[in-house]
Amino acid sequence: MYNRASFLGLALLFFTSYSLLPQNVIRETAIDLYRKGLKAQEEENFYLAIENYKSALQENPQYYDPMLGLARSYFALGEYKEVLRWINTAEKFNKNDIKLLILKGRVHTVEGQYGVAESFFKEVLSRQPNNLEANFGLAELHVSMGNLRMAEEQYRKILKIAPENRKALLSISLLYDAFGEEKQAEERILTALRLYGDNPQVHYLASRHYLYANNYTEAETRAKTALSLKENYLDAALLLSEIYLKKGHYEEVIPVIERIAREHNENPLIWYILGVANSKQNRIERSIDYFARALHLNSDDEISRITLEHLIIDELSLEDPVRKQYADYHFAQGSEYERRNLYLKALNEYRRGVALDPYSREGRLLYARIFYKLGYTAKYYSELKVLTDLGYNDREIREELEIFTSLLEDSVSDDWQINQFFLERPTFRFDVFYSIENLDLLHFMGGETLASYLIWELIRFENIEIEHPPENSFTFADSFGKARKRQSDYFIIFKAKESDRDFSCEASIYLSRTGALMEKISLYRTGNKRVADALYSLAEEIHKLLPLRGKIIKRRFEKGVIDLGTLDGVKVDDKLSIVRRGRISLKNNEIGLTFNESDLLGEFTVTRTDTLISEGNIEKKTFFDMINQRDAVVKVQPEKEERRPEMRSELQLFQNLLKIR
Repeated sequence: MYNRASFLGLALLFFTSYSLLPQNVIRETAIDLYRKGLKAQEEENFYLAIENYKSALQENPQYYDPMLGLARSYFALGEYKEVLRWINTAEKFNKNDIKLLILKGRVHTVEGQYGVAESFFKEVLSRQPNNLEANFGLAELHVSMGNLRMAEEQYRKILKIAPENRKALLSISLLYDAFGEEKQAEERILTALRLYGDNPQVHYLASRHYLYANNYTEAETRAKTALSLKENYLDAALLLSEIYLKKGHYEEVIPVIERIAREHNENPLIWYILGVANSKQNRIERSIDYFARALHLNSDDEISRITLEHLIIDELSLEDPVRKQYADYHFAQGSEYERRNLYLKALNEYRRGVALDPYSREGRLLYARIFYKLGYTAKYYSELKVLTDLGYNDREIREELEIFTSLLEDSVSDDWQINQFFLERPTFRFDVFYSIENLDLLHFMGGETLASYLIWELIRFENIEIEHPPENSFTFADSFGKARKRQSDYFIIFKAKESDRDFSCEASIYLSRTGALMEKISLYRTGNKRVADALYSLAEEIHKLLPLRGKIIKRRFEKGVIDLGTLDGVKVDDKLSIVRRGRISLKNNEIGLTFNESDLLGEFTVTRTDTLISEGNIEKKTFFDMINQRDAVVKVQPEKEERRPEMRSELQLFQNLLKIR
């Protein structure tokens, strides 16, 4: 009786409890979860898609479709290692699925394994010649390889198969914009707008097109429409912000970005844009805070760092404690380079740190001592003297000064009683202009920042002088006219392109007198510190083009001193031509110097060097000795090597194409 009663009680309890449970706790099947994941993926909510696909696999670990969905979702997020992991898992269950082969081709394209990628696409097309995904993959492969006209042909082929295909229309419009063929691009954009006017991405890409064409009014309208169709559309909000920045409507940027920041506050670009908008309105402290937030989210965001540092250098008092915080970053970077014996890179980091915090005792000691390691003893001594001028006169510095005072007693500067660091040395005068197309940089309005940093890198060389800040080059004629009016020697038109994975830049150097193109240098960099490294190297390449030019500053019979030293690359036994003062001019067809044979007075042979001056023997070439102080000395340049262009622009285009759904 007891057992029967207990059983009935338990049964009653079970059924009562079950009836009280809410119906939505009934366990979802793997198919249900997969369908939810697919819906989220189609809505571009890839995080939710991944969550649902993984839940589906927990219910059924051998379910192929969620594996493919995971690979595709991770591809959309740019997590290519995860893509390959899920491809490898999915292959165990359906190795020959065409969708999987196409995705493998796309991943290998991103990884730069072009031959492997092409083989997958062609395998699919051999079975299904009109397969749109495989044809798109092949077009993207051509873009990634830089074969843009072949990509155009491939998109045309797709449009023959599917004339109203949205992705094809938008993709080929991006390509035509890259070619500068605005009418062709607009034709495709207008078709896409007519067919898919309710699609936010169509309006976003239309806005990009009109911004590229400098039609700010239409670009603004399309960006606003995209945001009205998709409220938290990050790309559209960023684009609208760029349009406002370009139009000078800085106050309108802030509400747009603040709204989108509620959903995307981990994106460094949001805080960078707020920093730019506030700096343009002279809200310096707030601007610095926003740039600092961008760096907190991504410490490798070089353009945010450079922009912030320019604000600190230009706007904050020399005693402001913020200076130390950002200078210490460069002192630490320099110390790491020094530990690896990369002394020139260490020098550049220390130089940047000292510019940020000129009163830093430790920073200035690092800066001074690296000159000694590089063999520039007099420069080291000069920097120690700067420390004493700043009030640092402790025992360590006094002892180092005493040691090196004695070491410099037999130097050229000491023997000839010349303060080599206060000489007026001949320089090449440059103007710098920047020509950055709309959408070339992820960091909007970054052209001025990059050009300013290039100037900062250039003026580290003793023979380069740049008087004016960089200016936007609206036209070549405008830049040429300004440079000629200022009577500079050369002017540079600087260009740059940036994606989230690479950076390329180009300097076209023109003769200011005639506007003739002298040289074009292009550089391409990937990896960490790619922006700083590219601009450092670009300045190096420009400096290498300049001929060695100095003058005689003192003479005693057959001995003399010139204002060129080891810092200029001068070595013992170097021979330089002595040319009559004022008779050297710039070449018209290349970077170099020219003079008449009748103005060649003699030859200077270096016998001793110092940091910025050298002693040598003077040998006259004429019957009468006509060589005087301030006559010029020049070195004949070796033949120029052929220079390979490195400027690349396809990666950002390729990444934009990948975003089109």
